[in-house]
Amino acid sequence: MAILKRAIMPSPQRMVEIEGYVEDIARVERVPAPIIKGIIWQESKFDELSYRFDQEKVTDRSYGLMHLTVPTAREVSGYPNLQHPDLYEPMYNIWLGCRYLKVLYNKYKDWSRAISAYNYGHVKYIATGIFANQNYVNVVLKVANILKTSVIKALRL
Repeated sequence: MAILKRAIMPSPQRMVEIEGYVEDIARVERVPAPIIKGIIWQESKFDELSYRFDQEKVTDRSYGLMHLTVPTAREVSGYPNLQHPDLYEPMYNIWLGCRYLKVLYNKYKDWSRAISAYNYGHVKYIATGIFANQNYVNVVLKVANILKTSVIKALRL
């Protein structure tokens, strides 16, 4: 199974710009900005042109900072004609990702479950209290804790 990926870390200046978008959009959408930064780090390393294609599963293709799939983005945005190039626009991608995470939080009432579902499509446990994608959840939460202040300060750690 061939999986094509791209994630190239942008310049520190661009990361600061993206972080500003995250802070503004997260505030409006009432989603914790550090969690959004953690998801962005885990999904794309802040590369707005990041993508992931599974060549055998056409539906398993994600784009942009928050690695959204086109069907998810269409559902969250309400725009049935949305196309994958739209997801490379950083502010739009962050806004849709925040909205999607908020939908998941409202469904599961727990940030860890919402993060798990963001990555997996739904919450799946392999044992009591352990998600099938526990490593993903742990990394997002760890990075969120590190990125509470700023991306640039965190990179200096």
